[in-house]
Amino acid sequence: MGKVVAVVSGKGGVGKSTISAGLGRAISECGKRVLLVDCDAGLRCLDKLTGIAEKLVYDISDAIYGRCAVNEAIYEAEGYDGLYVLPAAADAFMGENSVTKEQLTPFINSLKNFYDYIILDSPAGIGTGFLSAVEPAESFLVVCNSDPVSAASANKVKSILEKMGKKDIRLVINRFNQEYFKKLKAMNDLDSVIDAAAIRLIGLVPEDPALISEFLKGGKVQSKSQTMMAFRRIASRIQGITVPFTLS
Repeated sequence: MGKVVAVVSGKGGVGKSTISAGLGRAISECGKRVLLVDCDAGLRCLDKLTGIAEKLVYDISDAIYGRCAVNEAIYEAEGYDGLYVLPAAADAFMGENSVTKEQLTPFINSLKNFYDYIILDSPAGIGTGFLSAVEPAESFLVVCNSDPVSAASANKVKSILEKMGKKDIRLVINRFNQEYFKKLKAMNDLDSVIDAAAIRLIGLVPEDPALISEFLKGGKVQSKSQTMMAFRRIASRIQGITVPFTLS
């Protein structure tokens, strides 16, 4: 039975979809079958980050509403054995494309026997899309950047998840730039970010525009950058393997 992980954030622009795509790659490199589910209707981007955008015919709404077989809406990512993508609907405003939590939860549950990990890329914020995405998940990665507003938003997301009875909530600090962080002086240190979010840290991901460019090109990512290594360390921790916290 596969494990369902929701990647969430309190505010937009923190790189949540990049975290989903990077973790999907890293976990699949371990020989696991991974399904990335884009839950951000109208703003989908996992198809672009996994090299399948030109192949798309069907999406999650087509599968849920019976306009296609489920396997027809699932695409294998370019260059990766065992990494699959279920794209969001391209249009968020049409009734026939809306997916409620009452629909999404049994749908995701029906896929758990076919994958080791299902990663749900939630819309930013705490609206209905967020509530739908977190409902079927057993564990949660709250993504924030190293600034006070982002950390406070992460804390709010954590509070909502806890009120929903959710557990196994971990923090990912993304787009970390040590030099910029020191110059900004908005927070004393990384411990201050973690304290403001009040979530146990699972990973620190450095900023790397070059790697994002590699993602957008599709295919196998050969990069041994610090960012890709950070994704691999988080992937290990998700699988219960203890690895050190480091940027090197």
